[in-house]
Amino acid sequence: MSRKNIGIVNYGAGNINSLKNTLQNLGYKVSTPSLDHEIRSCDSIFLPGVGAFPEAMKALQITGIDQSLKKFYRSGKPMIGICLGFQLFANKSHEIEPTRGLSFIDGEVIQLPQTSFHIGWNEVNFKGNSKKTFSNKNVFFFNHSYFLQLKSNNILGKSSIKSIKNFPAFYKKENLAGVQFHPEKSQENGILFLDSLLKEMLND
Repeated sequence: MSRKNIGIVNYGAGNINSLKNTLQNLGYKVSTPSLDHEIRSCDSIFLPGVGAFPEAMKALQITGIDQSLKKFYRSGKPMIGICLGFQLFANKSHEIEPTRGLSFIDGEVIQLPQTSFHIGWNEVNFKGNSKKTFSNKNVFFFNHSYFLQLKSNNILGKSSIKSIKNFPAFYKKENLAGVQFHPEKSQENGILFLDSLLKEMLND
C-alpha cells in the first residue's frame, strides 16, 4: 500500500472531504496544505474548486498559494486540477469578469452555450492510451457552467451536451492533469479513474 503524501490544497474554495476520503481509501497519506512549505513537501497535489473563478483566484493570490503552485508545477511533481481547479490552470477566465489564471495551460474559460449548468452523469470519451487505461468505466459526475476552451493534443477525454460537442473533460501533459468532472463524486468510476491516474503520474 502506497504511503506517498498527496496534498489537497486548502484555499477555502474546494470540496476537500470527499476527495480526501477517496484518496485515503486508495491507500495514500493525505494532507490539506495551505502553506508554501507544506505544499512543497507533498509528492503530488490536487487543486479542487467550487464556485466562481475570480473569487477562487483571489483566494489563491491573497494567501500566496498561487506562487507556491507555480513553484510546485516547475518542480515536475504531479499536479491535478478538478473542475474549477482545472479551469484555474488556464491563462484567463471570462466568468463574471476577465480574470487571469495560473497560466499552466494555454486556453480560456468560457461559458457553456445556451445553458446555465451541466449537472449530472455524463460520458467521457477517452482517446489514445487513456482509452485503454480509463475507458472501462467512462461515466462521471459533472457540475459546471463554464469550461476550459483550448486546442491541444493533450486533451485525452472529451464530453458533450446538447448545446456543445466535444468540450475538454480530461487534460494531461507531463506532470499536469485536469478533469472537468468530479471523480470524487463519481462513485466506483471515479475511484478507478483516480487510482489509475495517480499510479501513472507517480510511477507507483
